[in-house]
Amino acid sequence: MADPSVETTTSGRCLVATVSGEMDYLTDPVFRPQFKELIARGERFIVLDLSGGSFWDSAGPNVLLGAWRQAEFRRGGAGAGLCARAAAADP
Repeated sequence: MADPSVETTTSGRCLVATVSGEMDYLTDPVFRPQFKELIARGERFIVLDLSGGSFWDSAGPNVLLGAWRQAEFRRGGAGAGLCARAAAADP
Protein backbone atom coordinates (compact mmCIF):
# COMPACT_ATOMS: atom_id res chain seq x y z
CA MET A 1 0.00 0.00 0.00
CA ALA A 2 1.37 3.39 -1.02
CA ASP A 3 1.38 6.08 1.64
CA PRO A 4 -1.42 8.59 1.08
CA SER A 5 -0.22 12.01 0.02
CA VAL A 6 -1.26 15.31 -1.54
CA GLU A 7 1.31 17.18 -3.64
CA THR A 8 0.54 20.72 -4.79
CA THR A 9 1.56 22.77 -7.82
CA THR A 10 0.13 25.82 -9.51
CA SER A 11 -1.18 26.04 -13.04
CA GLY A 12 -2.26 29.50 -14.08
CA ARG A 13 -4.81 30.68 -11.52
CA CYS A 14 -5.39 27.18 -10.14
CA LEU A 15 -3.88 25.33 -7.23
CA VAL A 16 -3.54 21.71 -8.38
CA ALA A 17 -3.50 19.08 -5.63
CA THR A 18 -2.43 15.64 -6.83
CA VAL A 19 -3.80 12.91 -4.60
CA SER A 20 -2.03 9.54 -4.46
CA GLY A 21 -2.45 6.36 -2.48
CA GLU A 22 -5.56 4.77 -1.08
CA MET A 23 -8.51 6.84 0.06
CA ASP A 24 -10.47 4.74 2.51
CA TYR A 25 -11.63 4.80 6.11
CA LEU A 26 -8.04 4.30 7.31
CA THR A 27 -6.64 7.26 5.35
CA ASP A 28 -9.62 9.56 5.93
CA PRO A 29 -7.84 11.16 8.94
CA VAL A 30 -4.80 11.81 6.71
CA PHE A 31 -6.64 13.45 3.80
CA ARG A 32 -9.22 15.58 5.63
CA PRO A 33 -6.69 17.89 7.34
CA GLN A 34 -4.66 18.17 4.13
CA PHE A 35 -7.73 19.28 2.16
CA LYS A 36 -8.68 21.67 4.97
CA GLU A 37 -5.21 23.22 4.74
CA LEU A 38 -5.51 23.58 0.95
CA ILE A 39 -8.83 25.38 1.27
CA ALA A 40 -7.48 27.62 4.04
CA ARG A 41 -4.87 28.95 1.59
CA GLY A 42 -7.68 30.98 0.07
CA GLU A 43 -7.00 30.09 -3.57
CA ARG A 44 -9.99 30.85 -5.80
CA PHE A 45 -9.67 27.64 -7.83
CA ILE A 46 -8.52 24.27 -6.53
CA VAL A 47 -8.23 21.27 -8.84
CA LEU A 48 -7.97 17.85 -7.24
CA ASP A 49 -6.12 15.43 -9.52
CA LEU A 50 -7.37 12.04 -8.38
CA SER A 51 -5.66 10.01 -11.10
CA GLY A 52 -2.98 8.81 -8.65
CA GLY A 53 -5.49 7.15 -6.34
CA SER A 54 -4.95 3.40 -6.13
CA PHE A 55 -8.08 2.42 -4.17
CA TRP A 56 -11.27 4.10 -3.01
CA ASP A 57 -14.00 2.92 -0.71
CA SER A 58 -17.06 4.91 0.34
CA ALA A 59 -14.93 7.13 2.58
CA GLY A 60 -13.18 8.63 -0.48
CA PRO A 61 -16.22 10.42 -1.95
CA ASN A 62 -17.26 11.38 1.58
CA VAL A 63 -13.92 13.15 2.12
CA LEU A 64 -14.29 14.96 -1.22
CA LEU A 65 -17.84 16.02 -0.41
CA GLY A 66 -16.66 17.37 2.93
CA ALA A 67 -13.88 19.34 1.21
CA TRP A 68 -16.34 20.78 -1.31
CA ARG A 69 -18.74 21.81 1.47
CA GLN A 70 -15.92 23.44 3.38
CA ALA A 71 -14.80 25.37 0.29
CA GLU A 72 -18.39 26.42 -0.41
CA PHE A 73 -18.83 27.63 3.18
CA ARG A 74 -15.52 29.50 3.14
CA ARG A 75 -16.58 31.39 0.04
CA GLY A 76 -19.99 32.25 1.44
CA GLY A 77 -21.90 29.98 -0.92
CA ALA A 78 -20.63 31.89 -3.96
CA GLY A 79 -19.43 28.75 -5.73
CA ALA A 80 -16.69 26.61 -4.34
CA GLY A 81 -14.28 26.56 -7.25
CA LEU A 82 -13.27 23.05 -6.24
CA CYS A 83 -13.27 20.38 -8.94
CA ALA A 84 -11.78 16.94 -9.42
CA ARG A 85 -9.99 15.25 -12.30
CA ALA A 86 -9.79 11.47 -12.36
CA ALA A 87 -8.29 8.93 -14.72
CA ALA A 88 -10.66 6.80 -16.77
CA ALA A 89 -11.18 3.32 -15.42
CA ASP A 90 -9.60 0.44 -17.30
CA PRO A 91 -12.22 -1.63 -19.16
